[in-house]
Amino acid sequence: SLGLVGSEMCIRDSRKPARAQAVPAGATVLALGDSLTSGVGASADTAYPAELARLTGWKVVNGGVSGDTSAQALARLPGLLQQHQPALVIVGIGGNDFLRRQSAATARTNILRICTEARDNGAQVLLVAVPELSLMAAAGRLSDHPLYEEVAEELKICLLYTSDAADE
Repeated sequence: SLGLVGSEMCIRDSRKPARAQAVPAGATVLALGDSLTSGVGASADTAYPAELARLTGWKVVNGGVSGDTSAQALARLPGLLQQHQPALVIVGIGGNDFLRRQSAATARTNILRICTEARDNGAQVLLVAVPELSLMAAAGRLSDHPLYEEVAEELKICLLYTSDAADE
């Protein structure tokens, strides 16, 4: 399944699709995340938020901070929401929590709070799953951490799967 931003339905699960509103060109979108969002290893104009802006016509705010955990992103979120009033928040956070061996339960709580706060601010939310650390991941077989599907299901928001397992 693939989350489709800008379509009438965001396919999260063929049995229970989440509703999504089209995001028009010119709308402000906040990409909240860590180094993958900020674009470490890429130039500012080739980081994914800049590419997304070019492809969609959205004003995409790069809210990625390299090394950020879900707790740090949660702490930054209120200011970003107030400053930008986004129509859509793309949440891609949690990888640093896993790398630092922090509690998955705490990461889940933080990510749930991030998504809830963004939604309560009037934004649609697209949650981007992050692979979990495992022996299979070390062997090159990635699997999204189950907390992302749990949060998406609980809040009835769109989920973008990123791992190999999503293709099965």
